[in-house]
Amino acid sequence: MRSTLLTLVFLLPAACNSFISPTRESLLSVVGEQVTISSSAGHTVLVVPAVLANSLEEPISFSYCAIVLERETGERWEQVWAPICSLGTDTNVRVEPGRQLQFVVTASTATAPDPTRWGPATVDGTYRVRAFVARPGGSPPLLPWYRTVSQPFQVTH
Repeated sequence: MRSTLLTLVFLLPAACNSFISPTRESLLSVVGEQVTISSSAGHTVLVVPAVLANSLEEPISFSYCAIVLERETGERWEQVWAPICSLGTDTNVRVEPGRQLQFVVTASTATAPDPTRWGPATVDGTYRVRAFVARPGGSPPLLPWYRTVSQPFQVTH
């Protein structure tokens, strides 16, 4: 009994560490040296080039309307931006195995100088891009979040 308990105690941290480390097996990456930030008309625009590389043995489906920008706040990630897409304008892009899709996330902050919202005064920080990627006909249909989140990157204004 004692040896079984010790085995579980030592295996659990290893399993948790591999699960919460999003960048090890992620299909999504950000081209960090090409992230740009600019200010215009009272708001800030963040331009983030990203790459979705399909290293799976099956096709995946990606939608620009299914991405979010997250900022690290303490020990958690908070969604600060998502695209606004109207019904019927969303198009899914199929990415075949071994192929990659390059896209750009263009996020604009709120114009009001409200320190509780993501605005021009609160842009600096650590960010990541997260996408909801599907496996057409796969089970489960969505890939796990840690497979579709980019590495963190810094933004300074």
